[in-house]
Amino acid sequence: MIKLQFHFLITLVFLIISNFSKAQNSSMLYEISGNGLKQSSYLFGTQHMVPKEKFIMPKELKEKIKSSKVLVFETDINPKITEMMKLIPKMMLPSGQELKDIMDSLAFSNLEKFILDTLKMSEKKWKQSQRFKPSILASMVMESSMKNTKSYEKEIGKIGKKKKIEKFETLEEQLNMLNSIDDTLFLGQINSSMLKGLEQLTNTYLTFNLDSVQKLLTSEPDYEEIDGKLIRNRNTAWIPKIETFISNNSTFIAVGAGHLPGSNGLIQLLRNKGYTINPIPLKF
Repeated sequence: MIKLQFHFLITLVFLIISNFSKAQNSSMLYEISGNGLKQSSYLFGTQHMVPKEKFIMPKELKEKIKSSKVLVFETDINPKITEMMKLIPKMMLPSGQELKDIMDSLAFSNLEKFILDTLKMSEKKWKQSQRFKPSILASMVMESSMKNTKSYEKEIGKIGKKKKIEKFETLEEQLNMLNSIDDTLFLGQINSSMLKGLEQLTNTYLTFNLDSVQKLLTSEPDYEEIDGKLIRNRNTAWIPKIETFISNNSTFIAVGAGHLPGSNGLIQLLRNKGYTINPIPLKF
């Protein structure tokens, strides 16, 4: 369950990201070429968890995975359980605190009603969940609402199981980043609207049209902190690593779709460096 929660955390981030610029991209898969590269590499925008019955793996996507020599993900896609256990203290509220201690009584009552009545979480699990930080609770809510899911990262890893695998960040770095965000931003997402938004986002994502996803992720000033810490800052840090990866080998890069578009997205940042970025149509 702990491994799954990291995938759901990043899916949650994708759901609440905003402040994207005008859409200019018509695929989820892009070829990176030019600027002295001897071979093409590929950039794919994922949604980290998708209901199994809706999961699609287009032929063009499989072909580019197979033709690449290196796979790059945001973080470990198959972390060791011992590594995950070490991170549990960072997932918990400070010693002695529970959710009711950081929320007003009405907000906590509404949250509890949603958890027990709408999600049908058991009272025992709900009691245990109240010790976790809001970001972790939000991922648990998504896990409860999405049964039998598949991960694009894991499926890509299976197709390229014999290839070299790299990562941009450790799980601990990702958790530290999430912990730097105000708890109220996560608490504000745990409601029925989040579930409806997740379903809408999933359906839109599965058109594999980045333009459509951008239009769905509307801009709200309150999310500036989310966009800055989880998207812009990380994209900037990833560009030098991407340049190293693609200069040496044909590389397949799979990151959350929210990292691709906009003036601070990976597509534009790579173009700014002189690379040619072209969309590859996905048929399904």
